[in-house]
Amino acid sequence: MTWNDFIKRWEKSPEETYIHTPDIPVKEVTTLEIQTETGASPSPNPSEAESDIVVETIRGMVKHHHGYYTDIRRSLLATQNCIKDFQGISKTRMKRLLHREQTQHEKTLGKFTEHQLKKINHIIISGNKV
Repeated sequence: MTWNDFIKRWEKSPEETYIHTPDIPVKEVTTLEIQTETGASPSPNPSEAESDIVVETIRGMVKHHHGYYTDIRRSLLATQNCIKDFQGISKTRMKRLLHREQTQHEKTLGKFTEHQLKKINHIIISGNKV
């Protein structure tokens, strides 16, 4: 069942879709405890933690292609289809990561214009292939 199907069913008759589940005791844990158990490294924003491979790959693409959005687009699309670490990342999160790396690169080298950043972000969101 997709999210849209669920919403349609719920809007038609919310009483029918209600399922009573018994209360389950919840153990409260901190983010640090979860990271310790899973072996993940701490992140300033736990919801946006990625592997270093993803961040370094995006950073390398931006530096290697010197801001040419078509080359970055080709590399990013090829990477999304080939590397396992990239397959679980949403388009929105990918856009944020790329924008962050582009902004850092722009500050250091001044290569990207605002127009180029918008084009790259649009390409990532649309998911067009070369």
